[in-house]
Amino acid sequence: MGEAFRQGLLSCLLNPKVGVFFVAVVPQFLPHGSSAFGVTLLFGAIDAAIAGLWMLLVAVCAARLITWLRRPRVHRNLERTTGGVLVVLGIGAAAESA
Repeated sequence: MGEAFRQGLLSCLLNPKVGVFFVAVVPQFLPHGSSAFGVTLLFGAIDAAIAGLWMLLVAVCAARLITWLRRPRVHRNLERTTGGVLVVLGIGAAAESA
């Protein structure tokens, strides 16, 4: 678990989209006359807490669903459904370019 956390943290810290998001969005929410650094750190902590709770929710739901998803009938139906969707998307793309 620690290795997965470390990999996720490193991936997030090295992702330029996170920095671009904060540079583009956060300044409009900074109150006048206060420390921009402190408020930005607070916003970052709030964002990290929300993201952590979301990832925890996804992990809990995935752990509960994994046994159901591994059932042969469910797996076969998922494969058929996603295959059908890909065929329809391919036909749509071919029709659009023709």
